[in-house]
Amino acid sequence: MPQKSLQYLTLSFLCEQDVALMQALAEAVGQSQCDIITTRFSYLGHHQAGFMHISGTWISIAKLENQLKILNQAHPNTLHYQRTEKAEYPNTLAPYIVQVVGTNRTDTLANVVAFFNDQELLMIDLVVHPYHTPHTHTSMLSIQSTVLIPTNLHLAQIREAFILFCEEHNLDAMFEPDRN
Repeated sequence: MPQKSLQYLTLSFLCEQDVALMQALAEAVGQSQCDIITTRFSYLGHHQAGFMHISGTWISIAKLENQLKILNQAHPNTLHYQRTEKAEYPNTLAPYIVQVVGTNRTDTLANVVAFFNDQELLMIDLVVHPYHTPHTHTSMLSIQSTVLIPTNLHLAQIREAFILFCEEHNLDAMFEPDRN
């Protein structure tokens, strides 16, 4: 399928645990002859949440939208979707993987996001995972993000500022190129 003819749709949902909804969404995408670019599903307590970024021809996206209207009637206030564009980033940005681990404090995530925001660096993916250590049961927080770094910036300065930030907040960190 030529790139120019592709249309894009973003879909998100939040509902009580319902495996049938996940199956219905997957079937609707397949029956509409659309392709899934990205999808994530997760259980959050007694609820499940997810999002999908979908591509297809104009007609296949229109078919999917019709099926989603029907699913929305069966699951009111659950599905949210809209047409979108393909995310394109200039080749002057290089993706870097950032991992941060520290004790689980209420301000840790906000501080990490603020650091990258203050540096005017774009976080395009963010995964946060709290956990307890096996031996001491200390509450910890793991943050992983993909950050786009302008290629004209001096990488050593950004890395040094990030390491100093992490030391100041008692966080362990890794900062390396995304090799995928």
